[in-house]
Amino acid sequence: METAVVAMTPEERERLRPMSDACERVEPAGVGEWLLHVAVAAIYVSCALILAWIVTDIVRDVTGATGWGAGFWRAAPWLGAAAVALGAIAVRRAFARDARTNLLRALGPYRADAEAALVREERYRVLECRAVREPDEGGRIYLLRTHDGRCLVVFDHASFDLAESGADPAASPLRPAREAILRWAPQSELLLGLRFEGEPFAPCELEPLDHPVPDWSHDARLWEHDWAEVERRLR
Repeated sequence: METAVVAMTPEERERLRPMSDACERVEPAGVGEWLLHVAVAAIYVSCALILAWIVTDIVRDVTGATGWGAGFWRAAPWLGAAAVALGAIAVRRAFARDARTNLLRALGPYRADAEAALVREERYRVLECRAVREPDEGGRIYLLRTHDGRCLVVFDHASFDLAESGADPAASPLRPAREAILRWAPQSELLLGLRFEGEPFAPCELEPLDHPVPDWSHDARLWEHDWAEVERRLR
C-alpha cells in the first residue's frame, strides 16, 4: 500500500459540509421540549416548597410562633411560578449546552477535516479478485489480493441496491481493476471516494465462503485475514 496526504477536491469538501455545518447548529426547542423543561423545573420547585413547608412547620412547633412565615406563603404561588419560569430557562440552557457538546464530540472530526481540506489517499496494487455473496442482503463483496498478501474488502454498493429492488446484483457497473485508490477524510475516517484504475479483472463468479463473511465495518479496509486464509475459506 502506498499512502499520501493530498488536497481535498471541492466535491469532497461538499460531502463534508452538512456534518461540518451541523457543529454550529443546535435546533430550537419545540413546544414538547419546552414542556419537558417546565415539568423538570416544576418538580425541583415543588420539592423545594415541600421542604420549606416542613421547615416552617418545625419552626412553628418549636417556637410557638404560629404566624411565622405567613408572608412567605401568601407570596409562594407567585414565587413558585417565577421559579418555574426561571428554572425552565436554566434547564433549557443546560440541555442546549449538552446538545452542543455532544454535537461537537460526534461531528467535530468532520469539521476538522473540512477545515484542513486534506485527504489520505491509499493506493493498492491488486493481484487477484474473488467475489462472495452477502448472505442477508444479497449484494456482492469483492475480496482483493494485494501485492503484499493481504485482503482488501470492497462492498459493491450498487449490487446491494439492485438486490434490494429485486434486480440482478451482477448488473452492477463496478469492476475491480489492478489498482485500487481510496480517499479518506483523516480525522472522521469517512470514505470520500474509491475507484479502480488499470486493467479490469474479468467478471467474478460468486464463490462460497465459510462464515463469517466480512461485515460493513470492513468495507474499503484490509481484512484481518491474510490472503492465504481467504483462499482456505473459499475452498
